[in-house]
Amino acid sequence: MKDFNNFNFSVFECDFNSFTKAMYEQYKQSFVENRVKIYSSPLDVTKYIDVPHGGSHYPKMSWWANKLYRNLIFFISNRRDGMSSLCHNISRELGCKLYKFGISKGEEAYYGCTFFYCNKGIDERSILAYMEDRWVFWQEGELLPFENPEYYSNRFIKKRLNYDILVEYLGKMGINLFDIDSNVTNCMTFERLKWDSEE
Repeated sequence: MKDFNNFNFSVFECDFNSFTKAMYEQYKQSFVENRVKIYSSPLDVTKYIDVPHGGSHYPKMSWWANKLYRNLIFFISNRRDGMSSLCHNISRELGCKLYKFGISKGEEAYYGCTFFYCNKGIDERSILAYMEDRWVFWQEGELLPFENPEYYSNRFIKKRLNYDILVEYLGKMGINLFDIDSNVTNCMTFERLKWDSEE
């Protein structure tokens, strides 16, 4: 895992085959019509780091299993929102837990950090600290066991949820951010070739 300014990824509590099957199911018709492809591939996280905000490029996503983390699937995409709706749909379909992380370090227009916890497709915890015209902090839902609520009362809003805090939270979940792309045992990639509206 190289250094980055912005990195969005999700963690699902499920097995690799179930996740892959759910991905096929989500895009079943597009797959039949050759508008998308799903294939086994080596993991290259660098393709998903510092993705631009917005844009009309075709979605691309990868998901993988890591032998260091049993029953966890890591998911990344070339969309700044991390393909949030898709992730919720898969969490609901599989009846599994989902953790979504948006980690930023750079001084960019949309600089900020986000954390979401979803269970069976339903959001149960949301925390955001981000820059628009000014710094904004927002949270909803019950605290998770690994959170430190003292962080959220810092007088500096940008320090209420930041890179260091999210790396700490990942550590308390038993995940080291900097080895999630090592020891990969299986990896699949999804690419859209045409929009469904294209002939």
